[in-house]
Amino acid sequence: GLSQLTAVTLITAVIHYTGGPTSPVISLYLVVVAVIGMVSNTAAAVITAVQMVVAYTVMLVLIYLDVITLQPTFLQTVHEAGISVRNKVASEQDVPLEELPYRIRQWD
Repeated sequence: GLSQLTAVTLITAVIHYTGGPTSPVISLYLVVVAVIGMVSNTAAAVITAVQMVVAYTVMLVLIYLDVITLQPTFLQTVHEAGISVRNKVASEQDVPLEELPYRIRQWD
C-alpha cells in the first residue's frame, strides 16, 4: 500500500544520498522486505520488492542521465579533500626499527 511505497521512496532517497550504487545502506531494502514478509503476507513482500527494484533502477537511470547527481560517500570526500591517510601510512611491522624515528610525521 501507500506506507510500503513511502518506505521504498525514503529508503531509495537514503541510498542515493549515501553514495547511490556504492551506498553501504543498500541492505535496508532486504530488511524492509523481510519485515513486511513477517508482518504481512508473501504477496505484499513481493510487491514491495518489485517496487524497490523499480525505484533503484529509476535512481540509477536518473544518475546516468545526470538528472540527479551522484552523491559522494564520506570516504570519497575525505580522499578528494586530500585529508586521507591512504597511501601515506605504513605498519610499524613493515618498517625496519632503525628507520622508525624518521618515519614519524607531525600532523597539523
